[in-house]
Amino acid sequence: MKDIEFYEKNPKIKQYVQFFGFSSPKKRYFIPSKKNYFDGIQFPFCMFDTGCRSHLLPMDNNVRTTIFTKYSDKSLFEWNVTGGKGVAAVQSPKLSIEKRSSGKFSVEFSNDILPFCMEIDGILKFHLAFEDAEYILDNGKSLLSKKSAQILFNFLEMIKYLKDKYPKSSIAQRRNHVLIGQDIIGEFSLVQTGKIFVAVRGKEYVNIDSELESSLTLIGKNSIFSNFNHNEFENLEDDDHNPEDEEIFEDDGDDLD
Repeated sequence: MKDIEFYEKNPKIKQYVQFFGFSSPKKRYFIPSKKNYFDGIQFPFCMFDTGCRSHLLPMDNNVRTTIFTKYSDKSLFEWNVTGGKGVAAVQSPKLSIEKRSSGKFSVEFSNDILPFCMEIDGILKFHLAFEDAEYILDNGKSLLSKKSAQILFNFLEMIKYLKDKYPKSSIAQRRNHVLIGQDIIGEFSLVQTGKIFVAVRGKEYVNIDSELESSLTLIGKNSIFSNFNHNEFENLEDDDHNPEDEEIFEDDGDDLD
């Protein structure tokens, strides 16, 4: 059954459901689609995290090249770095890119399954692994405040020290998935039914009934998802994102030249 046929035959889904997730083997909920975009930048793996205050985007070489191309005009965008805080032994810093004007960024989920689009306040937040922090400090220092540059410098020095002391350790690694936090899902009512996690229009929460629940359950059983590779999502975990967005790499220690 084609996607559009399935949703046409389930009017409750078409009427109420904005986007949804499936449970991974580790019981984390992810969007069962790779067609997800933040301001036109594709992020194949997206996971819900209701405990996070904001979203957090992964960085790779393509994303890194894109942000330098799209957001390096200092008259239009402001770059800020803050430290991370969470349960990991070493927390990676975050890069926030914010529109200087009161603009918005678009967010799109599951364009090939159940297309959804919304706008969020004009700020994008990225997780920085060691190589990303190093690259930004080497090539984008002019885009950073002294404090932001110092946070990256301190982070890099700490990681270098730890890698030298524990050469077999794996720290400050890249993540491969988006964390979808309250700046996005906070605008919706969230419903969990079995292994399905659903966002519906907030004002229509009371309209969820057994018919809608039954229709949502069918999503997981329908053949349109039979070829979906769940194994790609098995390792979608969150080790170091903290909802409070607090800094832990303070502006002290060795100074930048």
